[in-house]
Amino acid sequence: MPALHEGTRVAKNIKTLVGLVDPATTSLENTEDAVTDMEERLRGAQLKAKLIQRSLGESDETVTDTAMAGNKETRLQGDGSGSIEDISSLRIRH
Repeated sequence: MPALHEGTRVAKNIKTLVGLVDPATTSLENTEDAVTDMEERLRGAQLKAKLIQRSLGESDETVTDTAMAGNKETRLQGDGSGSIEDISSLRIRH
């Protein structure tokens, strides 16, 4: 991986990601405000991680080896959320 310059968008996104997941700035209290803050940080961190991943040219899909109907096939899995948009793991039948 090439070295990143300070002013690049990827470097800025990495700094933001580190700030979002920094345990020193994260509240460990079990209050509604602290939990909401943690959830927002996690959502933001997930988005930044995807941005970084895409800007570095990596795919957000993972290849897994699964046994389907007795055959081992390599297939792509989606994000695993189970949402209607997560159809990348479905096979088209003709």
